[in-house]
Amino acid sequence: MVPIAAARVVLQRWVHYLVSQHTSQFRRIQRFDECRVIEERNSIGEMLRLTVDLSDEDIDVLALIYSVQGDELKRTGFLPEQNLANSTWRDLQSKYPLFKSSKIHSICAKLQSLGMVAQVERIATTLDLTSIPYAVLEKGADYLEAVGRHDATAI
Repeated sequence: MVPIAAARVVLQRWVHYLVSQHTSQFRRIQRFDECRVIEERNSIGEMLRLTVDLSDEDIDVLALIYSVQGDELKRTGFLPEQNLANSTWRDLQSKYPLFKSSKIHSICAKLQSLGMVAQVERIATTLDLTSIPYAVLEKGADYLEAVGRHDATAI
């Protein structure tokens, strides 16, 4: 374990470096300020990489999926469960048009490549042929916790 104060100093130096090198990424880099507690040196690098790679919309989608699946996934140790993923995906599609658009496939593929969600097999009687349900993994939940996000703000 690295002391929290030392981690904050390292994080602040990285933020300063990224802001000076990548001014076009200002909003993404601004999310570093939202990370209040980082305990391990590896976590700093991982949070930095994720924060730069994710857009606000990506985080909103992750937060929405987590908002409907989180309690049950915590109980099961974040093992993606087919029935839960399909039923919650159907609920998300009924409330948010983005979850019925082609854009959701791109967003979730990016989240999956970062290890934050897992694709789950579609149940034909629950979802239509174009739907691909996802379940939040522990890494996705940890990221939302680190940045203090548990619900979507822009969708």
